[in-house]
Amino acid sequence: MDAVRRLEDVLVLGHGRMGPVTLCRDPEGGLVARKTFKRKAIMHPARVMRERDVMRTLGDCPYTVNLIGTAKDDGFLYFLMEACLGGPLHRHLRAEMARPRLGADPGSKAGFPWDRLRVYAAEIAAGLKHCHDAAVVHRDLKASNVLISADGHLKLADFGFARTLDPGERAETYCGTPHAMAPEMWRRSGHGFGVDWWAFGVLVYELGVGAPPFGYRDPKPNPNPNPNPNPNPNPNPNPN
Repeated sequence: MDAVRRLEDVLVLGHGRMGPVTLCRDPEGGLVARKTFKRKAIMHPARVMRERDVMRTLGDCPYTVNLIGTAKDDGFLYFLMEACLGGPLHRHLRAEMARPRLGADPGSKAGFPWDRLRVYAAEIAAGLKHCHDAAVVHRDLKASNVLISADGHLKLADFGFARTLDPGERAETYCGTPHAMAPEMWRRSGHGFGVDWWAFGVLVYELGVGAPPFGYRDPKPNPNPNPNPNPNPNPNPNPN
């Protein structure tokens, strides 16, 4: 808890599902990011503990956000993480799309140029490989969950939906962000590491084109994953 008390707040970086993420100055160790969970607002405590355990499992990797430590008091839980001063990748994509391009039609939009895109794709893939080598499936890969370090490198972040998988195990939880969900997630048919590579393809396409390949879907889960629009077809439509 002493590590949290000595922190000096600098600015709020963003708000997660259960609390803010704040850039802080540690007099003994430079800048860190503090993710705060209000204990009364935690609907699934086991999920928060799983996020902590996943980040501990991943350890120190150049392509994932590293967990420095955790703390708690009567009202809050805290994750202390490395600070990624470049911010989330989706903000950089928006800025790139708004930038005028020589020779482009007025109003046309595109993502990152090829030389930058291929470096970003390689670093995201390296982060996923590190996760999968540690038996961790992320399950929510998207531009807002990729952060940029002070030296311009990409790091996977937000492991709130992540979990470990045993060899051959298929997870059953329906989760993620709709526009990046793999078909097996939509079908609720069980999923493995492949859902991350599907999301990787969607993300790389979005970074290059400026929009995901299938658009932004309705965030409401489909209560009936059966693609047949008529659940009770008449086997004899013309009895006469």
